[in-house]
Order: sequence, then structure tokens, then C-alpha cells
Amino acid sequence: MDASELLALNEWLFVQEELHALLPLVTQNALTICAGERGFVVLEQDGRLDLEGALSNQQGGMTRNDIEHVARFALRALDHMQAAVETDPASGRSVLCAPFAADEGQHGVIVLERSRSAAPFDDTSLRRAGKYASQVGIAVRVTRRFEELLQRCGQAPAGQPDDPDAPRPVRPIEDLEREAILHALKATGNDKRRAAQLLGISRAKVYQRLKIWGLT
Repeated sequence: MDASELLALNEWLFVQEELHALLPLVTQNALTICAGERGFVVLEQDGRLDLEGALSNQQGGMTRNDIEHVARFALRALDHMQAAVETDPASGRSVLCAPFAADEGQHGVIVLERSRSAAPFDDTSLRRAGKYASQVGIAVRVTRRFEELLQRCGQAPAGQPDDPDAPRPVRPIEDLEREAILHALKATGNDKRRAAQLLGISRAKVYQRLKIWGLT
């Protein structure tokens, strides 16, 4: 896999609007990048792993018992916040864990496995997983900010029920546009290209609006 292919996979991360759509994509891409056989992404909050969430984004036919079995490797990776490879003594599987910072007070781990019959994960896989995990952390943060923004604007994210009778705040469209662009820029670390992708507008429009607001 060359640099352009890796970049293409990363680009898909930043056009997702919902966390439940993003995490399965993260798992799938990680397996491709590191040549894993199965895996999942698990988020952690206050020291607890969201195993149900991990089950919903797993790839490779993993059961809840499978996920619980390797959760201890994920916890160890979170303790050090560094990608690592271990061998499961019970199954002989090679396990790669790549942690990431998702948001303030919240982290996550990409967990990949290879069977005993396959070669263990090597240093190349470890480096790729570590770099990919850092991008995943940003993507999770951006997606969450986007969901929060939709809620603040009185919209339900796609895939969630929307009550047509619920009262919605009425605000000038200019205010909503300014708030959306500024939030997207903050979520992406002032990356105007990614902010434009997140909002579904052109980068030129982002620059134009910032110039109008005197923020260039």
C-alpha cells in the first residue's frame, strides 16, 4: 500500500457525519492498512470500555467473548498511550493495539488480530497503526463536534428519529453559517480544507466567509 492509498483511506474518515458510521469504517481501514484478519475499535470513558460499541463495529466475525478476551490488551495500551504488539498466550494470536485521544477525558483503541498461522504484526504494521490512530482520534472528535452542532441548530443527525412537532429555535441563517464554519475550523485544528469537507461546501467559500467576517 503506497502513500496515496493511505491518504485516500484517511480522507474517508473526515466526511463521516455520525459516529456509528465512522467506527466500522475505522476498523475496516485499519485491517487493510495493517493486513489484520479481524479487529474492532473500542472507546473508553472514565476507565470503562464500551464493549457493546466495539461489538457493533467489529470486523472478521468476532463475538462479545472474543472482544472481552482481548480487552486487557486494549487497557494496557491505554495505560501507556502507545501502539504495541503482544502475543495472546491462550490462542497464540498476534494482537496489535493502537490507542488514540478522541476528546477531552475520552480515549479509544484500535485492536487488530492475526491468527497463530500468520506472521505476527511487524514494525511496519506498528508504525502504520500508530499514525492511523492519530488520524482516527481527530476524526472522532470532528464527528462528535458535527453531531453537537446539528443538535444545537435544532437538527437530528441522519439515522436518528426527528420529531416534526418538536419546537425548533429560529435563528438567522447568517448566524448558523458563521457558527457552523467556526466550529468546523475549531474541530479540525483550523484546517480549512477539512472544515469545508465536513460542512459539504467549497474551501473557497470558507475563505470568502472568513474574509467577510474579518477573520483571515
